[in-house]
Amino acid sequence: MDIYNQIIKSYRETGSVKETAEKLGTYPIKVRRVLITEGLWSSKTSEAVADLFRKGKTTSEIAEQLYMSEKNVQSYLPYVKGMYGGEKSDEAIRSEEYRERNKNVFASQIVNRRQTIATGKEFEEMSNGVILDLDKYRETKAKNEQNRAERIWNMTSNLDALRLKLELVNHYPTSESMEILRKHGKAKDGIIREVLVPGRMNLHAMHYMIQKLFGWQNSHLHHFALPERVFEGLTQGNAKVWSELCGVYFRFPEGDDYSDVYWDDDYDDTMSVKTWLKHKYSGGKGDTFSVGDSYLDNVKKVKDFENWVNKDAHGKEIYRGKSFAELSMEDLKKVADIGMDTEHLAERLEIGELMYVKGEGGKREDLQYCREDIEFLIEEFNAMMEDEFSEEELEYYAKAAEQLRALRFNYQEIDRIAHYDPGRIIKELGRDPRVLKGEYVRAIEELEDECLEYINDWNPDIVQVTDELTYLYDYGDGWEVTITCEEGYHADWENDEFDYGSADGHEILEHIMIMDEEPVFFDSNNTKVSEEMQNTLEEILFLQKPLCVFTDGLNVMDDVGGYDGYIDFLETIHGTDRDAAKDMRDWAKWMGWTGRMSKPENML
Repeated sequence: MDIYNQIIKSYRETGSVKETAEKLGTYPIKVRRVLITEGLWSSKTSEAVADLFRKGKTTSEIAEQLYMSEKNVQSYLPYVKGMYGGEKSDEAIRSEEYRERNKNVFASQIVNRRQTIATGKEFEEMSNGVILDLDKYRETKAKNEQNRAERIWNMTSNLDALRLKLELVNHYPTSESMEILRKHGKAKDGIIREVLVPGRMNLHAMHYMIQKLFGWQNSHLHHFALPERVFEGLTQGNAKVWSELCGVYFRFPEGDDYSDVYWDDDYDDTMSVKTWLKHKYSGGKGDTFSVGDSYLDNVKKVKDFENWVNKDAHGKEIYRGKSFAELSMEDLKKVADIGMDTEHLAERLEIGELMYVKGEGGKREDLQYCREDIEFLIEEFNAMMEDEFSEEELEYYAKAAEQLRALRFNYQEIDRIAHYDPGRIIKELGRDPRVLKGEYVRAIEELEDECLEYINDWNPDIVQVTDELTYLYDYGDGWEVTITCEEGYHADWENDEFDYGSADGHEILEHIMIMDEEPVFFDSNNTKVSEEMQNTLEEILFLQKPLCVFTDGLNVMDDVGGYDGYIDFLETIHGTDRDAAKDMRDWAKWMGWTGRMSKPENML
């Protein structure tokens, strides 16, 4: 049985999108699309997308009208079945030109996968009676080819793949410390990694990738932040301006009360930490993100905080009668749970929509230009939500999201107690810990399915605002990684040498169904990449898995004391005190440190 029919069979048994995906080793988005295709799953969003698509709208037009990103629109479209049963790849249908071609060929109709394709000489009929206009199709194809160079040159879409340089920051470098690092840490210029990543990798997945690249084990807190210049340029030092970007770029601070920020921190000892980390950043998983990452949840938190500042006696006392609109970013620091975490980026953000190539920002480096675009995108999104959903509907999803947040938080507490003191659960609750955890898992999965759109999809689009990010990990040790976008790549799906002029409709359709397996990649200079890079980027794009291409310096480890502590560690294990060296090496081994250089291609 193929994966398509396995999904249908499994979903009928489980009734859960996520459980079906995990059972079959595939992704929730793929499961959802199969179920949409078969009419087994629907939502307001999927129905709205399908209605517009049936009316002849392209994916980009639907995205504009519903104010969704194009990738989200694609995730709600049914699969189209080709002559030999080949499904279109998710990445293939990202191309706007390809979407335009489908509009002409298929007369803007959704082709049901269960209907067979007629195979006549002229290929006159497909699916539900839609006629293929060969002359119109060839004319469109020729026009696309003529405009290809200009289209590539003027590309402003999100990056399909990026080359990132990640460098551990040494805040207090000395000639002595650098000599130790070179001699014993196998470093030439520092502790550096360079990776090729898919543009659709989100910051949450990147966190796990960084952990594996540098030898950490996800043992401490972390966050991503924009460079100070960009953060200040976007927020203008004003709390109100910053609050309007919460849920767009930033995550409104939650404190510790029922936060689900660690919603997928599910490591257990059934696998190695390295294997677990790899599972977390590979494959472009479509899990439901933390509730605190969603735009609508952030809007709610901002309103609550604004009311507290303006109306609550304690809020008025702290801010000495200032209204929320009058607060500066510095004022926010008077409330520790808020002011200390304002720079934290939402981790649902995809790296290809957030970053541009170093030195290639153009107008995007003008933060006033960015602010105007962002403001427009937010206004359009809010208008769309107001038109599409009633207050009652949004309140329903908000309550479901709150319930999901609480269930996730409680599950983590139960899991922690079950690990360290299972007898406590039996004594206090009279329940078998395993049975109780199973009940929680099923309830969480059901709510994750319910809240998937609210959290993952109902968010404004963003513009690329930076060529650099900062990743901060373990606030005690003070690790800091600078992430720079060194190069970016666009996938062009229109580069093929098929002879459309002499082919009949049957041959054209067959070609359409297979051609999108091989996009052509161009770098930031609009230069076609080498054949070797072409093959590498294809693999990264389709597998949605990063690849390390350069390393400098050995891995570090958790709890060593940051950069300076790591230098001391290297000096100790190579020092004259053999007992101290042995003890330190034994500890490092227990922390997963090997002292061996891995080839770049084996790092991830």
